[in-house]
Amino acid sequence: MRKAFVLAAFTFIAAPAAHGQETSCADALSRLQTEHQTLRATNARLEQELAVLRHGGDNIVRLTEERSTLHRELAALTRRAAELEQQNLDLLNEDRQRWFLIGAAVLAGGLLLGLIVPELKLRRRKSPWSRL
Repeated sequence: MRKAFVLAAFTFIAAPAAHGQETSCADALSRLQTEHQTLRATNARLEQELAVLRHGGDNIVRLTEERSTLHRELAALTRRAAELEQQNLDLLNEDRQRWFLIGAAVLAGGLLLGLIVPELKLRRRKSPWSRL
């Protein structure tokens, strides 16, 4: 009987302490499970954001390369436009010079004819009608 009394007393004394620990462990477990669910949700959201950023990073690299290519093309086209504009001006100047030279040649030819023709004495026929 002595053993039973000690065991009963031990159980009686130890039981309230074990019951309190069980309650605090259950509360801690519940709190940890809630925190675990919250962390899982946060992890899922962050993984989605990371996927979006990685996809955006790929786009940034592609867009940067495309921008560089377009800048090179723009520079080449700008140079080509300047060259064509200069060629156009050169052609206009050549055309004006050609017309100036043609005009000068016509003027020189007219002056020569104007000086030479009067010096040539053409014989005129004397007709009876010229006396009138």
